[in-house]
Order: sequence, then structure tokens, then C-alpha cells
Amino acid sequence: MEELIKNQHIIDELSRKLKVVTRYKPFQLSIAIKGYSDKIITHYSEFIKNDIRDICQQAEIPYALNFNNFGLIISFKTACELDLHSQDMVLDNNLKELIAEFGTIVFRNAYLVSNIKELYHRNNFPHLNFHTDRGEIHDNKYSFYTRDPFDEEQQYPRKASTIFIDNAVAYLQSHVEKSLRENEKGRRSHYSIFKHEGKEKETFGKLILEQPWTEPQGIGEICMIDNQSVLHSSYKHGLDHGYRIGARYLS
Repeated sequence: MEELIKNQHIIDELSRKLKVVTRYKPFQLSIAIKGYSDKIITHYSEFIKNDIRDICQQAEIPYALNFNNFGLIISFKTACELDLHSQDMVLDNNLKELIAEFGTIVFRNAYLVSNIKELYHRNNFPHLNFHTDRGEIHDNKYSFYTRDPFDEEQQYPRKASTIFIDNAVAYLQSHVEKSLRENEKGRRSHYSIFKHEGKEKETFGKLILEQPWTEPQGIGEICMIDNQSVLHSSYKHGLDHGYRIGARYLS
């Protein structure tokens, strides 16, 4: 469950890294899934006998169990215009550091400045098909998703979520579902996992971070990951698959 950060030292340290991109506007900081790597180990230890960290290491899964806390959420009290990357599509360095620490960064009640606002395309990913947008050969390894509060379509809450997992979850879940190849090593570019007729929702807030895109009408949302350390998918909650979300790739 999402948890507000109350430790003032941590708040001060994170605020120092965010002060320029947030233009010194007041915000609250929350963690989407606290103790994330421990939750992964606890969950899969019920199904797999061997040491979970050793399994991931032997399988050469990059960035496995790398996030003590998964998902940093920055919520503004009033709508805030942000300048998060350059026109050359380079992400702010402080945000790169925070992504390395938390895996996923979410801004709520925020939108982009006009000179970079339109530098995107629209996309809608398949249901429960965890994948990467960019591989190791790509310099623009950061995926950056937006819901524009001024857009005719995106101003409304979305009916489909975007969900995120640590690389380890994809491998370990494949192990449990017995869908791994013999002696398989490395991370795949996509995994079709958690096909359990809704039971996967029990792992939301534990193994799976959900970005629901359900802030009220006219509230902007921004989300970003590093494709090397985090996999993502769409999650369809019903027959309405949701509108296409804004997507761009950054170095």
C-alpha cells in the first residue's frame, strides 16, 4: 500500500534533488511499495525452495531485487508545470538518480512545459504482457508516460492501468508457472505471466506497482522508468481498454 514519507531527513534529501524540476512548489512524497525486495523474497519463498537471491544471480537477471522501496510518488497540492527533460530528449540527471533508487517515479497534478509537451506519441500496451520499450543497445532507455490534463481525451480518468515490476518478479513468476526454458539465463524482452483470471490483483501493492491513471478530470499525471531495471504492461479492468497514453523515450 502507498505510504506517506514522514522521515524529515529523507524528505529533505529527496526535496533537494527535486527542487529545480518542481520549481520549488510544495508537494508530498509517498512510497508506492515499501520493503519491495523483501516482499518479493517472502512471496516466492513459499513456492521455490532455493535462496531467491541466489536463483536470480545464477540466472543472470540484471537489477534483480534492486529496490528496497519501489515507486516514488510526488503529489502537488496545486497543478504544477514541469520541465523534466530537454528538447533533445535527455532526462534530468536528478530524476535519473531517483529512478535508479526507486525504479518508478510518478508525478501527480502535474503537466509538462509547452516546449516539450508535444514531443510524444500515443500507445496502449497489451494486457498482462510485461515488456521493455528499449533494449540494452538503446541510449534512450527511459520510458516516460503522460496523461495531459488539457487534452480532449486524456483529461478524463483512464479505464486501464499501467503496471510495473522488478525484473526478478518476471523471472520468478515464470519459474513458478513453469514457463522457463531449460537453463534459461538473462532477462527476456517480454513475459506473458500472471494469467490467473483476476487473482494477479492480489499481488498489486506487493509484487506489482499499479499506476491507475485515475486522478480526477483535469489532473495531469506523469510516470517514468528505466527499461533496463523495470518491466511494464497495461492492465485492463474491463471491456473498455482505455485511451492511448502519452509515451516518449529519453536518454
